[in-house]
Amino acid sequence: IPLINFITTEKGSREMQKLLYKLSPFDISSLIKELSSSMTIIMEDKYGNYFCQKLVQNCSPDQRVEILRNVKDSFNEVSCHSFGTYCLQVLVEISNMENEQALLSQCIENNLLSLACNQKGAHIVQKFFSSCSNEKFIQNIYTIVLSNFKELVNNPHGVCVLIRILKSNFCTKEKK
Repeated sequence: IPLINFITTEKGSREMQKLLYKLSPFDISSLIKELSSSMTIIMEDKYGNYFCQKLVQNCSPDQRVEILRNVKDSFNEVSCHSFGTYCLQVLVEISNMENEQALLSQCIENNLLSLACNQKGAHIVQKFFSSCSNEKFIQNIYTIVLSNFKELVNNPHGVCVLIRILKSNFCTKEKK
């Protein structure tokens, strides 16, 4: 039975989540490599997304970057997916290294309007804005938000993104 078929079952997802705590960093890297071509499918799966959330929490920053690279081309799709969004939200919240935030920033910048105007995707943008520590990455997204202000203000999810940005430390620093 292929590993993806196991992870996308309720029992398999639970067992793999428990196993993650026992794996070495090398084993986790091997697991990520084995699942790389299926990462989007697993993130969007009813049970697989729980496994992915735990995987992300048990990864090193470099391993999280590897996961991000695996889903970069489908970042918008996963972010807006009813199950996939949760794994990416966890990833955004715990990403604290510049290389992680750079890749996240690029993914968000490339899909900003679509993400911000989607119920699930808006959470990704909001979490990035509240957790990113790199002013340059925040400034890039802020600029894109301003250039799409009209579209965002006319969308209920876009308005939520705008409110989060206005409440952020970045905007309060800009005013001073």
